Amino acid sequence: MKKLFFAIFSLSFLLLTFISLAQIQYFELEGSLDEKGLFEGDLIITVKKQLKNFEILFFSPIEDFSYSSNFPASCSLKIGEVSSLECNTNLEKEFGSIFASFKTKGFVRKIGEKFFFKFDFSSSSKIDNLVVYVKLPEGFLVSKGSKVVPTNYRLLSDGRRIIITWPVKNVSENKIMSFLVFYEPVKKISFPFWYYVLFGILVALVVILFFLLYKRKKFERKAFLSVLDKNEKKVFDVLLKHKGKVYQKKIVEETDFSKAKVTRILKSLEERGLVEIERLGRKNLVRIKKK
Repeated sequence: MKKLFFAIFSLSFLLLTFISLAQIQYFELEGSLDEKGLFEGDLIITVKKQLKNFEILFFSPIEDFSYSSNFPASCSLKIGEVSSLECNTNLEKEFGSIFASFKTKGFVRKIGEKFFFKFDFSSSSKIDNLVVYVKLPEGFLVSKGSKVVPTNYRLLSDGRRIIITWPVKNVSENKIMSFLVFYEPVKKISFPFWYYVLFGILVALVVILFFLLYKRKKFERKAFLSVLDKNEKKVFDVLLKHKGKVYQKKIVEETDFSKAKVTRILKSLEERGLVEIERLGRKNLVRIKKK
């Protein structure tokens, strides 16, 4: 009796161990949405050696399905309101992966100005690690204040598009998993036509104002230079060349006047309030006097 009990216990333990090992190690869905709600997805399903067959149910029609694998595997898809993916595997190594791609419009519905993405599926085998990546269309974002399920999501970006990521661990067999999010286009700010007319008038006024100020400055400079004699103009040209500030020694060098002559000219200009001279050690700094 004890031997029978021990045999039953051992068989049960081995069966449970085998069942626990016969599962999907990794399930990944990565897809992108376009502006019309078409979803193009890529699947990676990594299974353990002990798993001989499994079934994935997609609760929406699937189109353009194709697959490949890095080990002997046979998969078939039955398309309907609930699409069924059945795979038989023959693994000789510990792990093997099936790679599939598909398209569907069944994951998205439009509600008013918003779009509602909902991906539901279940697996006949337990899934250790599950990851879902959904890339929103360019120019779209997750609707503010809307519910995102599951709540342990992350928002990423590739610089142009928003990516929603859901990582899930230890999904029980036959459990229906749901992933949903509301998203909408970025609202463009539009202005009435008269805004653009007013803006154009303001730009034109600013351009005219700057033009008038430039002309006035040019006129004032011309009028100012007209009251100077030939030698004074030459000194002033050096000052203007150096943005209105230069050492007296530099004026001597660039005008070829003697030190005494430059000193007389600068003194005359200073007395008339046109320049100011600042003594810095053994040097004189000459500036055009601002009025």
